Amino acid sequence: MEKNKRDLMILIAILFIGFNYVIYTYFITYKLDTVKQAKNKYALKTKELNSLKAKKKSIETKQQELKKLRQETSSFDSMVPKQIDTPQLIYDFYNGCKLFGVNGENISFELLNGDSSSNSNNFHTLIIDLKITGNKANIENFIRNLNTVTKRKLNVKSITIGSSDDEELNNGELKSSDEKVSKDNSSKSIDNAKKNGDELPGEIIFYQYVQGSGSSNTKVPDNYIFYDSQKQGFNSIADMFK
Repeated sequence: MEKNKRDLMILIAILFIGFNYVIYTYFITYKLDTVKQAKNKYALKTKELNSLKAKKKSIETKQQELKKLRQETSSFDSMVPKQIDTPQLIYDFYNGCKLFGVNGENISFELLNGDSSSNSNNFHTLIIDLKITGNKANIENFIRNLNTVTKRKLNVKSITIGSSDDEELNNGELKSSDEKVSKDNSSKSIDNAKKNGDELPGEIIFYQYVQGSGSSNTKVPDNYIFYDSQKQGFNSIADMFK
């Protein structure tokens, strides 16, 4: 009887251990694995979130830098345009000559090539040669207000009032056997012309930096306020200086 009772207790103990083992193996371990996976997933999501926050901050920083660069380059684009707009420049100088009482005799342009070894976004120089005539006071007033003549940012390379052509003309008119006397008389004639307010020639050479390839295919505006082929305007750009 005692032996049967002891065997029964052993059997109950074995069943209890087996039951607990089954519970631990198929329930508790599974739950622990699920919690562990959830923890790992949470850690991964947190890492991704932190990475996205860092990227967002980096994007915001880049956007601020881009905004700042755009503000800085906006003035640069106005100073160094991407378009070669010679008709507008001609019209601006035409109006400027009229405003300050000088005669625009001739305007010419020359595009200097940039460095061919650099990339396609290099710079080119547009040379603008403006020849005018007028009395000394008007020419000087025109020169003092060059920065108001056009909205384009131009740099003045040289200014000449009274060209060598006038000296040659005066020398031709006053030729004598004594070359020195002829030159002296020529100089006096030019001085007298300045004093008497007669018209003097003047030449102003500007240069403007232009972005891009400097190709003749550069796009320019399709129409201008100073020309309307359907109504009234100039037959050609050259007519503006006649």
